[in-house]
This record gives sequence, structure tokens and C-alpha cells, in this order.
Amino acid sequence: MAIRFTFIVFLCFFILACSDSTAELDKNYGPSKVRDRIVATDTPLASIFLNDVKPVLENRCVVCHGCYDAPCQLKLSSPEGIERGFSPEVVYATRFSEVEPTRLFIDAKSTQEWRDKKYPFKPVLNERSQTPIANLNGSVLYQLLELKKAHPLPTRDVLPSDFNFSLTRSETCPSIENLDSYKKNSPLEGMPYGLPAIDDSEFSVLKEWVRQGSPMAQPEELSDALKARVAQWEQRINGSDNKSTLIGRYIYEHLF
Repeated sequence: MAIRFTFIVFLCFFILACSDSTAELDKNYGPSKVRDRIVATDTPLASIFLNDVKPVLENRCVVCHGCYDAPCQLKLSSPEGIERGFSPEVVYATRFSEVEPTRLFIDAKSTQEWRDKKYPFKPVLNERSQTPIANLNGSVLYQLLELKKAHPLPTRDVLPSDFNFSLTRSETCPSIENLDSYKKNSPLEGMPYGLPAIDDSEFSVLKEWVRQGSPMAQPEELSDALKARVAQWEQRINGSDNKSTLIGRYIYEHLF
């Protein structure tokens, strides 16, 4: 009975703490709402995203946050995935019942639809007032990069046992509302997790991008030569032989 009472008290305290954090954020930066960050491909902001920001994400972030089983379901390989954000619901685990799928581009068609799910996705970019300071303070993505810069990896050959890389580790998926407690309790768990911090030039690129409101653009239309290659791959992946079926399934699972 005492254990149960202690758990209830802790749960109430946690809920109240999150509520206080949300109220403080709303007070400082206004209520949260989905933002439209897509800009036309022929604009300077699009060029910055495609030529400067996207390469950093692909080189340092997508290695973990690019597949269906990415930590916290955060996919940073496309504007849609970045906008969707993260979910603490575990994708691969011991299950005894069917769960709602969360396939990007399929199970929801907009960021708002992801926010309205039974188990909603939460933003990693600022969705409150779009000012430079609010964009930085309200972005989980930026705050976790900054945490790693402030608390780099220990200078030793082997990481301490505090770093858990096992497949069965409990995921920690902090939202902006509980980020302060996460940073206090897990100062060494900045991003990239268990890896060296991104270098200063990469950090500056992402910081300025977030500060400006994280504008994004879709890649330019494919050339005729690339379209022909895509058609060849589609024909191969959609084949009925065993090899094509296996390749198609493998690529599908890792993409979505």
C-alpha cells in the first residue's frame, strides 16, 4: 500500500510539474500551434536548408534518426519527419496486441494529424512565438545539441557504463515541457547520444537555422536521367521474385 501511495504522489507531482512548465512556456512565448515551415525552392532560405542544413543532418543525425525504428520515432531525413517530431511510444517491443501504425506519409498526411493521434507526436522545433529567442529556447532539437556541447563525452578510451546502447534500454524522449529536468538528470545524454558533439561550424549552421524558425524546402525536381533510374528501381522492387520481394520489404521498413 505504501509503495502504491508513493507512486501516486510521484505521478501527481510529475503531472503538476509538466503543467507548470507548459504554463511558463505559454506565458513567455504564447500557445503552441503547428507552423508552416516549407518555403519555395527558389528562395535563399531554401538554398540554406538544402545546401547547408540538410548535409549536417544527413552526416551526423540520420545515421540514428533515419529509419522506422529510430529513437523516439524521430526521423530527420525529410521535412515531413522533422515537422512530425517524436513519440515516446516504443515501435519494436514485446507486444501482445495490435498497435496503431505510424508510417510517415501514410498514417497521417499533415503535422496537425500527427499531433491529433491517439498517441500524439510532439515537436522538436519551436511551435510557439516565432522569435529568435523563442525558436532556440523552444526547440528540443537545438537544446539537446547544446547540451552535448556543454557536457561533452568523458575523455577516456571506453565510455562508462552509464551509456546504455542495448536494444532493450528504456527510451528517454524529452519534450520541451520536461526538458529542464532531463538536462538536470541526464547531462551527458545530449545529442548525438554516446557520440562526439557536432563540430563548431556544424553547430553554428543548425543554430542559425533554428533561430530563423527552421525553414525547410523539398529537393528540386529530379532530372530526366534520375527519373529513368527511379523507374528501373521501381520495376525491380515491385518484381514478384523472392529477391525483389525481400529487397522491397527491407527498403520499405527502413524508409517508413
